[in-house]
Amino acid sequence: MSSRSNLPLLLSNAETFYRFAAYFTPAPDSTLWKAGNRWLGLDPVSGQVLVPSIPGYPPDVAIRVPDLMATPRRYGWHATLKAPFTLAPGITMGALHRAMLALCALHKSFVMPALKVQRIGNFLALVPAQASPEIQSVADACVMGLHPLVQALQPFELQRRRCRVLTVEEEKMLQQWGYPHVLAQFQFHMSLTGPLTEVSDEAVHLLIEQAQASFDGMPPSRFDGVTLVGEPVAGAAFSLIHRYALST
Repeated sequence: MSSRSNLPLLLSNAETFYRFAAYFTPAPDSTLWKAGNRWLGLDPVSGQVLVPSIPGYPPDVAIRVPDLMATPRRYGWHATLKAPFTLAPGITMGALHRAMLALCALHKSFVMPALKVQRIGNFLALVPAQASPEIQSVADACVMGLHPLVQALQPFELQRRRCRVLTVEEEKMLQQWGYPHVLAQFQFHMSLTGPLTEVSDEAVHLLIEQAQASFDGMPPSRFDGVTLVGEPVAGAAFSLIHRYALST
């Protein structure tokens, strides 16, 4: 599997990507996938722009909704398992491919707990209604299993990931693994908005109601794969590269 010709097509064409990340993305034909893309306003596979339905929002909020979704839209509908990283010098796409195959082979697919809308700090997200050791195990495997392939962060990158004052344990995780919210600090979440700093409490309440109407009561979702995504150039939207299936 080490030669470029043996890689999946999209992966074989990804050697010039600026950064990569490992995501959970719902199955492409799932209700959760379609609802999330509709919420963010973009189908990342087709590139089709989707207009969100926002009845009942005050005019000023309705106008700003696309901006509120801009940050999560750039990263796509997902939950981060391994935060964006650059491959270390000498590491090939073949090595990354083999590492993804190996870690996915060690984990069986499973049904996730129900997801609920929750405010996390300054943004809205979908989070599991109860703890999931299975999700934690896959996330830990992505963080630790891919780390030997990753280039150490530059000082400016470390500083960028200190978007707020970190706890002692979060700083330790940042220094060791390149991201503060991993392992014991990990919280599975699928971002629904960017920062809500300038949004009124009334508008946030309406956003929560709309999100609940869009996502509550969905059928259980399977966690059956880990998706490799890539950032073609710095600041660009992330692209789906290859979805690796967990064992069955």
